[in-house]
Amino acid sequence: MQYVYNKGAMPPIDFERVRSLNDAAARLAHKIEALDIDNLPVSDWGKESVIVFRKATEETIKKYVHVLAWLLAPDANLRHEAFVDYGGGHGFLACLAKEAGFKGVVYNDIFDGCAKDAEALSKVLGCKADAYVCGDIAAVRRFFVGKQPASCAVASINVIEHIYDMDEFIDVASSFSTGPMTMVLSTSANPLNPLVRRRHFKQHREWEFTDGPHEGSYPMDTLRAFLSVRRDIVKETAPDLRDSDVDALAAATRGLRKQDIQNAVKTFQKTGRIPVQPDHPTNTCDPLTGSWQERLLNIEHVTQKLQTGGFEVKVLGGYYSGTAASPAKRAVKQLAASVLNQAISLLGPYGTRLSPCFMFQAFRPAAMKPAPSHRTPELVAGRN
Repeated sequence: MQYVYNKGAMPPIDFERVRSLNDAAARLAHKIEALDIDNLPVSDWGKESVIVFRKATEETIKKYVHVLAWLLAPDANLRHEAFVDYGGGHGFLACLAKEAGFKGVVYNDIFDGCAKDAEALSKVLGCKADAYVCGDIAAVRRFFVGKQPASCAVASINVIEHIYDMDEFIDVASSFSTGPMTMVLSTSANPLNPLVRRRHFKQHREWEFTDGPHEGSYPMDTLRAFLSVRRDIVKETAPDLRDSDVDALAAATRGLRKQDIQNAVKTFQKTGRIPVQPDHPTNTCDPLTGSWQERLLNIEHVTQKLQTGGFEVKVLGGYYSGTAASPAKRAVKQLAASVLNQAISLLGPYGTRLSPCFMFQAFRPAAMKPAPSHRTPELVAGRN
């Protein structure tokens, strides 16, 4: 099938359900290719996102089919009452879910412009979601107040590597449903692949020590080196500190946002001790927004957090695309991708070490009492 990586990539669900996903993908791809971009009722950013998407329509929709298929595992007969596309960006994943017959499709993004463009695009494509929610994970929870579904599916692609507090995110997302839940959380920041890990180390150091703009910068990102921003926050919080203490605090608070940096400085003023230290050699976040820069997550910690919430968890490797500008390069990449993708499937859990990305597939057969939450997570969404 055109929009399936290979048979080994699919969960053990009914073949006809996979076929229906593939057919829906084919219909959506045809609609997207037929869009008249110049006359779309969206922003310039929205038009550009469609142009970029169409450069790799087939490969990107393959990824979406893969995510939706794993949302059906382990029981494809369980038709969730709601589906949340978290951090949906241009909204094509939500469109595919709607095209494939998912119930209660909820699109979400933290940026109002993204949400408006996604809704406008979906109307043109004829697969409008049932709701469009602008805001963070707490906004989605508020949306479900008074209409909480008995079962829910949550998907995100390239969002979790930006979330400031992953534990809080899981707590809040887990509360969407009063019963069965499935989450598929995918990210290209794969710490298990040594080549990907090395590339991200380099990227982290660039954003930490060098002023931007950097490749992949967004309008909301600070253009200054994160270390410099933290140093200024420390100075503003405690103007009388010695330069050596300012430098030490700025280094020790890598990975914290402004409020937490200020709290660390105040603790230092009272006790003379620096109360925090980075828990990773390079991970860093924007101190002003709390958005992690392609964070390499602690997979074991996230898995344990999900399991504590009653989820059965799988960590699954993602797959390579065969996209390239020239036909010759594309042929070579497609052959290489085919070989690597087969190897990833055959290797099972060990395939993640070859994968360009990975995902958490978490299924909860019944609801548990949510863990107490003391603060609302902040994140940057919509980076599909």
